Formats: sequence, C-alpha cells, structure tokens
Amino acid sequence: MVKDSKASKDLWKCIHSLNPSQQEKPYELLNEDGVKTNNVSDICNVFNKFFTSCVENLTTNRCMSKTHDYAKLNQFVQKKFTKSEQVKFSIPPVTINGLFNEMIKLDINKSTGSDNIGPTFFKLSAPFITSSLTYIFNRIIDTSTLPSVLKNARCKRKPYWSEELQDSWNKTCDAERQWKRCKSIGKPKLRNRFIQSRKDFDKLNRKAKRNYQLEQQK
Repeated sequence: MVKDSKASKDLWKCIHSLNPSQQEKPYELLNEDGVKTNNVSDICNVFNKFFTSCVENLTTNRCMSKTHDYAKLNQFVQKKFTKSEQVKFSIPPVTINGLFNEMIKLDINKSTGSDNIGPTFFKLSAPFITSSLTYIFNRIIDTSTLPSVLKNARCKRKPYWSEELQDSWNKTCDAERQWKRCKSIGKPKLRNRFIQSRKDFDKLNRKAKRNYQLEQQK
C-alpha cells in the first residue's frame, strides 16, 4: 500500500507491479497426445478444434427419432396460419359512452390546431356533440372514406387564412405523422423536420395575421 500519494516514485512502482511490462508465459495445456505444451499456436489449435467439433458432437448425440410425435407442434403451427388468403383488418365501432369519456379527459393545456378550437370547447360541449360525432366516426369506419370537407377543413373565423397557409399546415401535419409513426433510428431526424416545419408555419401564420391587421387599420 502507498501511504502518501504525493510520493510519485513509490506510487508508480505500485502501479507497475499490478501491470508488469514482462508478460507471464501462458498456462500449460495437454494436447491430444497427452503432452504438456505452452506454445501459443498449439494451444489455439486445441481450443479451435474443440469448439468447432461441439456442434457435430451435439447433433450426433441428440439425433431425433422418427418415432417422435409432432402432432401438438403441427397443431400449434396451423393455428398461426389464417385459412383465408388475405388477412382481414377491422376497426371496432365507436360508442357514445367511450367517445364521451375520452372527450372529458382532454388536456386543456394542449395547443389548438388550424381550426383554433381548443380542448376546453370540446370538454364543455361533449354532452351535446358526442352523439353526432359518434355517428360521423362510425360512418367513416364503415365506408373507409374521410369526407373532403373534414380533410381540407379550415377555420372560417380566420379571415387571413390562405391557400399558402393551408399548404404549410398540411405539410406540418404530414411531418408530425411520419415522426410519430417511425420506429427506426431515423426518428430523431423526422422530429427535427417536424419542429422546423412547425416553426415555418407559425412564422407564416404570424406574418399573415399581422398583414391582415395592418390592412384593417387603414
């Protein structure tokens, strides 16, 4: 033990003793002939031959008999295959109670979309609009069609809204969907793309709003 760490000479002697510059000779090993050897090449060959023959020895000793019953295994495998050529995918219908419970759980601190209708409005109006929304959602599920009026929805209360803003907003939504659906290592890149797209939209939106307000003041 080194009592005084400031004594660098003694400290380095202690460290060198733990990691000597001269490596010790390898352990001796008995080869196939029963002769001891410490030759590195011979030792490597013995280990290589042993490990490469493990698989062959296992397959020889564990040869499966033809009398084995694989009925349960075949039955399990068959259950994993569908009888129809095409796998059917279905979405369960939306219920009024289920939709109502989701609407009243909306976080009022979340930001609004391009329609400028926040979660507070939906929470307050949930008892009155849940039935209508349930019908609309179930019709979308049944017909597999999204009404164009909803796809290209925009807020009528924003008089400065333009095609340029709508196009920018659509690109932002598309970037967000790609980011959230991504499961690969490219997800951080898609996130940065969404953030930049949202910044561009917000900048364009503020500019359009400011120009509209200036026009109204004239």
